[in-house]
Amino acid sequence: SWLKRRIGPYFRYENEPYVEHVLGCFGAARLMWGSDWPVCEIVCTYPEWFELSEQLLARLSSSERAQVFGDVARRTYGIATAKAGRDAH
Repeated sequence: SWLKRRIGPYFRYENEPYVEHVLGCFGAARLMWGSDWPVCEIVCTYPEWFELSEQLLARLSSSERAQVFGDVARRTYGIATAKAGRDAH
């Protein structure tokens, strides 16, 4: 894991340049979010890591965030989604 130290108040700002670089190189349609769980538990909890990830990707549109947080994984691994009910809300 690249999370080498306890996540502190500056973690988001220290890592924004890396996130921006990867987004610039690949775009949201080619990025897949991962928790690195259980390794991330060395420095933070899963909910903390997810919240930080959401903050790092907050500037993206809702459709771009959906791609990174699930759509790319579903497409890559061929996971079907239930359209009825889920998309209606």
